Amino acid sequence: MAVDALFDLPKPGDDFDQFWAQYPRKVAKAEARKAWLQTARQRPALDVILLALQAARKTDQWRDWTKIPHASTWLRGERWEDHHQFVSERLERRASDEKREFAAGAAKVLSDPNIARVHLAKIQALIKRSGS
Repeated sequence: MAVDALFDLPKPGDDFDQFWAQYPRKVAKAEARKAWLQTARQRPALDVILLALQAARKTDQWRDWTKIPHASTWLRGERWEDHHQFVSERLERRASDEKREFAAGAAKVLSDPNIARVHLAKIQALIKRSGS
């Protein structure tokens, strides 16, 4: 009887391979596999892990591969439970630019009703996009 069967330990196999395929920083695979086995009891199902990876990949931190933790660190740190904020600097700048554009057009809006309609439509679209 295999040691894994005695202790009811999962084999890294397919689930680990799927995790590894999705993990963006491909370093220290053997250590990641070891961490995968070590976290088997507290780790959620693979689909939860993959969703957490998708969320982490959307953060500004993970846009720079040098700031992405090694997979073993991510697993041992139970990072699937991290709370991620998805607001990127790019989106903030874009919103700020749009606000400036609207402010610059305010003087024109006051003097021309046709321009007022155009800007009102832009403001409504911006509000709709932001979910407010």
